Amino acid sequence: MESTNEIRKKIKDLLQLNPEESKRLALDLVAREPDLAVNYKNLAVCFALLDDLQRALSTLELAKNRLSSDSFYLESTAIEIFREKQMQSELTAKAAKLICNPEIKTSQKVEIFQKHSEVFDGKVLIRQLPDLRTVASGNNVLFLELLIALNQTGNQEVVKLLLPEIPNVSQLDHLSKRRLSILYVQNDDSRKALALREELASEPQSEESHIEDLNEIQVIKFKLGYVAESIEATEYLLEKYPHTPNSLRIRAFHEYYVEDSDLTLIKNSSLKYGACLIPVERRKSESSNRSAGPVSIGFLSSNFSAHPVGWMTAGFFCEAPNYPDLANIHILSFKTDVDFVSKTIEESGNRFHKFDDFDDREALEMIKGLDLDILVDLDGFQADHNLPIILSKPAPILVKWVGGLIGSMWLPEYDYLITDSHHTPPAFESDFSEKLIRGEHSYVTYTPPPYPNARQKPPFEDNKYITFGCFNNISKLTPGCLRAWSEILNQTPKSRLFLKDSRLSDLGARERIQSILAKSGVGRDRISFEGRSVHEDHVKKIAEVDICLDPMPYSGGLSTLEAIYQGVPVITLAGRCLAHRHSTSHLNVIGHSELVTSSSDEYIGLAVDLATNTERLGLYRKTLKDDLFASPLLQHKRFTEDLLKKMAALVS
Repeated sequence: MESTNEIRKKIKDLLQLNPEESKRLALDLVAREPDLAVNYKNLAVCFALLDDLQRALSTLELAKNRLSSDSFYLESTAIEIFREKQMQSELTAKAAKLICNPEIKTSQKVEIFQKHSEVFDGKVLIRQLPDLRTVASGNNVLFLELLIALNQTGNQEVVKLLLPEIPNVSQLDHLSKRRLSILYVQNDDSRKALALREELASEPQSEESHIEDLNEIQVIKFKLGYVAESIEATEYLLEKYPHTPNSLRIRAFHEYYVEDSDLTLIKNSSLKYGACLIPVERRKSESSNRSAGPVSIGFLSSNFSAHPVGWMTAGFFCEAPNYPDLANIHILSFKTDVDFVSKTIEESGNRFHKFDDFDDREALEMIKGLDLDILVDLDGFQADHNLPIILSKPAPILVKWVGGLIGSMWLPEYDYLITDSHHTPPAFESDFSEKLIRGEHSYVTYTPPPYPNARQKPPFEDNKYITFGCFNNISKLTPGCLRAWSEILNQTPKSRLFLKDSRLSDLGARERIQSILAKSGVGRDRISFEGRSVHEDHVKKIAEVDICLDPMPYSGGLSTLEAIYQGVPVITLAGRCLAHRHSTSHLNVIGHSELVTSSSDEYIGLAVDLATNTERLGLYRKTLKDDLFASPLLQHKRFTEDLLKKMAALVS
């Protein structure tokens, strides 16, 4: 005769193959051992698998009445059944009831949150919030789990209201403080997140946790706009733990944000980072043994969506299928977003490959199987890069194009870089390890968004004052840039400054900017901020300013094109690195080189002059969009033919 343990194993083994037999065995076990909760659990699971949910729940209720000491175990089984059946509302209600049960241990309540809060129903959770809040109010760990659950279910506004109520933060353990720090960042209170991380870093529990805390410190400081302080944190991390390759990437990338960027430092950090990713003999270009015919080109990115990469390549991808004799195009997507741009690119008529669900090794083998002649990298050193794959050279020729296009990659695997004569004048060619492919007019084209222009006349006509604006990532707003803007505001009485960026939802980011401007005599009443919004609202807000001020030294790219699309002039300072010349390229290509300056004094003077020339501002509002549409930036066919011919020539 089989033992009961053997029967239980048999029930589990047969559950998917023969649930009826599993149910028969489970019924027998309940009869033989009516005092074991696991038998009722097995029977309930069998009923649920046979879609008899009512009997499954009745079985658990019967067991609870008989075995009160196993109540938590049996209620947890009901929750697991609801999860398996994707019954989120019922799961959330049952979990909330269990958490509010005073007979359940705190550790068990925390377990429920940690196992299931990611699938809670947000609306049900809000209905249960008064009771849950009462239960959690005296326990910092339980309150933290409640906040995390609310955050995961899209109730961020409630989280922001409740975060100040979390009790006894200082008494949380290290792991809980890390989780709270993440919650602070996600809910626009980065200053508190930074304070927690700095506290944790001062009392490291292990090398791994110390590295994590130091890394988050550099990231938070950068997001708040404290770039110099972020770089100091990165250098400390590298001094303490030289084997942290991501810090080398960050060090190279962030150097472009500071005035007087050090190209030697960037080059050295880039090379060290590449060596960490490919710690074997570096692979260089290989000769192609291809036969005659169109070249095979793969374009690799995690950003084929409403991202600068998407907006600036969609036109190319839509035109490329019209040149089958020149090239076969493979779009290699490593992250799938669903929006207007991603749909346009995916349906452009090229071969579209999704790699979301594959690890690097699998993706690399699949790309090698495409037998590409050229691989084009559209991510560079951005955080979501795919450099381990790219540096393995799955194609004989490697090219860098838009997307993290900040300067030379400096890595020997890269053969070419796509730019244009405004982006990279001949005098700057020595700043690259790659050979340069110059577009006939521009290094990209632009696909405007499908939104109408928001305003047909300049705002000053109604406001009676000039509004300057910037819609860039606030990490680009260096102290020197903000001081220059202060001078502009001081020389244009009554003028205002409007800044919009998703990070400006965070008060810490706003306070840094206000503080620097205040030291130069610009009052807070002259500055307004706006944080995150959907892209359409973001673009339409641009129309509410009269003049856009490009940040210095790291210029705008997509933001400049979006301003021009709304008829708003952009004043830029031409720098040396690619990252400092995006706007210089775009403004020259549309025929408005008069908006490009070569010194900070010239930049300030042009802004002040333009602010006093309202007739010229009115003319810009009427003509800039037309100039954009008539320019090579929207001549997708011409650009595509030129670029494909130049790329085909690399292998012919």
